[in-house]
Amino acid sequence: MQKTIILKRLITGIILLLVGLWVGYIGISFSSMGVTYDYPMAVSYGGDEIILASANLIIGITFISTCYMFPKKWLDYILVGLGVILYSICLTEFSQNEITSYVTWIFFIISVACLLIGIPWSKNGYKTMPYQTKNSVKKNTQKDSSDYMEQIAKLKKLLDDNAITQEEYDAKKKQLLNL
Repeated sequence: MQKTIILKRLITGIILLLVGLWVGYIGISFSSMGVTYDYPMAVSYGGDEIILASANLIIGITFISTCYMFPKKWLDYILVGLGVILYSICLTEFSQNEITSYVTWIFFIISVACLLIGIPWSKNGYKTMPYQTKNSVKKNTQKDSSDYMEQIAKLKKLLDDNAITQEEYDAKKKQLLNL
């Protein structure tokens, strides 16, 4: 099966990365202002934003780096678990903080939506690129080896019929066996 780019995983990864960078900048700004002006609520808000930013950066970078490979089920489970934990922390903290604005909630909703869109919610993975299981890898290996054997048998028949030379047979056999 041919690997293709998983477009929705790439796009959601880029969005999460950009949102994470922006929210991280806001969080660091609020935290540093809170420390400078001795305003603990701003430090708390900045910390909440940094938690949201770190979740988005981790998930976004993972989505981008895995958009062109066969997805791993365990990795998607870890990303969902990480997202649930960190987004739950943000959800509880945002509701307790007086500084939290509607922009923060918009970034939070975008983050959760991107996680939900980027993960395949099927047991088999994406339509264009399913999860690879141990059984499917073994089947592909067995199928490939039987195809090679058939091709070598055909080459041997051509050699026996004097349709090709011994050198051509040996060269093609080495090519098929990757020697």
